Amino acid sequence: WKFRITDFGDLKPGLDLKDTYFALNDIISSLLSQSVFPVILGGTQDLVYPLYQSYESFTKGVNLLSVDSRFDLINEDALNINNRNYLGYIIKKEPNHLSGFTNLGYQSYLCQSDESHLLDKMLFETSRLGDLRENIKSSEPYLRNADIVAIDLSSIKQSDAPGTTSPSPNGIESHHACVMSRYAGMSDRVSSFGVFEFSEVYDIREQTVNLISQIIWYFLEGFSLRVNDSPSINNINVKYQKYIIPIKDSELQFIFYKSKDTGRWWFSSSMEFHDEANYKEKIIACSYEDYLQTLEGDIPKRIYRILKTIT
Repeated sequence: WKFRITDFGDLKPGLDLKDTYFALNDIISSLLSQSVFPVILGGTQDLVYPLYQSYESFTKGVNLLSVDSRFDLINEDALNINNRNYLGYIIKKEPNHLSGFTNLGYQSYLCQSDESHLLDKMLFETSRLGDLRENIKSSEPYLRNADIVAIDLSSIKQSDAPGTTSPSPNGIESHHACVMSRYAGMSDRVSSFGVFEFSEVYDIREQTVNLISQIIWYFLEGFSLRVNDSPSINNINVKYQKYIIPIKDSELQFIFYKSKDTGRWWFSSSMEFHDEANYKEKIIACSYEDYLQTLEGDIPKRIYRILKTIT
């Protein structure tokens, strides 16, 4: 691996939660300003809130991806922010810089119907545990499109990761967690990565600690394989093959791009057929299966959501 790794040590909790949030925000902001990639280990999932805040001065929009069995949007029993409602605080924060949210691995019986309806209304993306188990490769475009990736260890089934704050008999399998971590590392867009909800008390045989180590190893391996494979105005016509799918009985069209180097796919939201020059093109990671499905005239759910966000 041709990059340096530095251990910054432990962050001691402040006198209250706000102090801890402030300290983490300050550290991550400083690292991001110096193009240093932060990896956060330990603590509860609500630390994603100050992690998200650290991006506010650097970007207009942040895509957050959470690997979690729950949505962590609403907790009616809590008056303050915690690891079960932090996403609600991120959504309500003003000014808001959250341009997208994705949950991978949710389990329906652990989520409130109000949470699901709100996420659908806001056109955020979700992928059920069963869908991930059936095709773990489907997670790659989501991870490629994220800025922040946060893994809740409680989303991994208890037999694979017993040392978590909320162990569950059902969940993501350990090797799938490693696969997704590798995808996150390979993404040129992902700029911070965190693993949360570890509990030393329940990790009697240090099985979960070993899994965390392997998750980080796979992430770093993916990071070492980055090849600057991200479409831009400067390289779109050179490094990418363009595919146009006309829409029947319409002057509109779907546009897909395939990387000549890696074979990865992107979907373009540039829908103006005659006036493309005046339309700000937005390119979103997708899969080859999305392209094939669109080619057959069946718009994939994910692309349909993307189109709704720009109309």
